[in-house]
Amino acid sequence: MKIIKRSGLLISKDHQYEEWYIRIKEFLERRIKAYNTSNYTIQTFYIESEKFLLIPRDFPIQKYISDCEIQDIRHDGQDINIEHNITPRSEAQVKAIQHIMENENATLQLAPGVGKTIISIYMIAERKKK
Repeated sequence: MKIIKRSGLLISKDHQYEEWYIRIKEFLERRIKAYNTSNYTIQTFYIESEKFLLIPRDFPIQKYISDCEIQDIRHDGQDINIEHNITPRSEAQVKAIQHIMENENATLQLAPGVGKTIISIYMIAERKKK
């Protein structure tokens, strides 16, 4: 089975009645209690259209489907002409930059004031991609 990788993983709705498809959707749903009330809402972390189920692009799909082929058609991003003279000011910034440069995807979670915005600008300037 072919899965398309773009902004997320696109799975054909031809598989919507298969057990793994249903399990993926269930995994990407959260029941959340509203603040100061007894009401609950369901948040979904996927988008379902008439033709496809769109799930996060780094979702561990191999845990659900063993025989799938992922066709990567992501865009490389638009080249931008940008220079910088940013120097990381702390070990936390250096480690964050190294981690992001070595990994295709990462979540930047640091304490307030550590410089998440500066790290992000640094990464954009280094990669020279929009």
